[in-house]
Amino acid sequence: MRKEIKKLSSLIISFVGILVLVLFVHCDEENSNLAPYMGETYLSEMTIEKQTLKPKLTWLGGYVSAFGVNRGSKACLDSTLQWLIKTDGNNLQYPVEYGVVPEGATDLTEQYGGKFDEFIEDSTYTCWVVKEEGWDSIIEHPGNAMAQAELDTGISMLNNNTLLIDKYQYLRETRRIDIYTNIDRNSIKLRGGLAKIELTETDTSNSPVITWEIIDDDVTDTLVAATGVCEGVAYDPTALVWEVWSMDTIEGEVKYGKKNVIQQPLVLGESIPGTRVFKQYPAEGLSRNKNYLFWIAGEDWDGEKHLRFTKHHAYITFKTW
Repeated sequence: MRKEIKKLSSLIISFVGILVLVLFVHCDEENSNLAPYMGETYLSEMTIEKQTLKPKLTWLGGYVSAFGVNRGSKACLDSTLQWLIKTDGNNLQYPVEYGVVPEGATDLTEQYGGKFDEFIEDSTYTCWVVKEEGWDSIIEHPGNAMAQAELDTGISMLNNNTLLIDKYQYLRETRRIDIYTNIDRNSIKLRGGLAKIELTETDTSNSPVITWEIIDDDVTDTLVAATGVCEGVAYDPTALVWEVWSMDTIEGEVKYGKKNVIQQPLVLGESIPGTRVFKQYPAEGLSRNKNYLFWIAGEDWDGEKHLRFTKHHAYITFKTW
């Protein structure tokens, strides 16, 4: 019995030994087939700081050799180039602040036909980074668009005027600069017989510029006596955003909205001499994704109604995004 147990134990030990040897050989074969870049991190997740025209940019995948910005949706060494900085080797660290050349980097924008400029609101830009080996491929094919591709590390290829660069060497991100509130032009509706109202977005704030053209044949004064903004598509005194009335003293009594003093162009929220503010305009301006009503009224307005057919009164409704 003891001999049989001893023989069985020997067989088990031998089997385990063979199994370990097989696994070792298998793992060794797998390791010998690993791609040369296994363990490297590819370039990814480019982040562009929001709410500023001088953003900072970061990415994952290590330091790079060059950082470029093109106007539009194409990355290329051509006249659309707006900024390009380069270091020797992969020594460009993040974050990179747009327009600020880091120590050890060189500005090459004009060398490749570009021109530095500030970012412009509501415009599209493409930011890109590349490592040294990828940069060598780029300068061999100037004028061709660049794109990231699933290739082995260090590989690039030209395909129909597009230079494909492996994702371990190159990364780009196309982004529309949209800091301030926009107006849906299709949502605009004008009502009232006093004036034709126009509003224009600005690239510097969330406060549109308002102008108007008097269309009432009985009115000759281009100034108005009261104005305001509220949320919604109909006037709502409980949803005021801004409201200003002229202020005048007649026979010792203060009168509001009875003297035309408000002129155009008018920036929402601005200080207007000769008026009283009944609702302060918010510091952040208009918000996104809301309906608003802006109105004006002349000195002969009844001071109460905000209806479509109210005399000496006009309004415009619109939606933001």
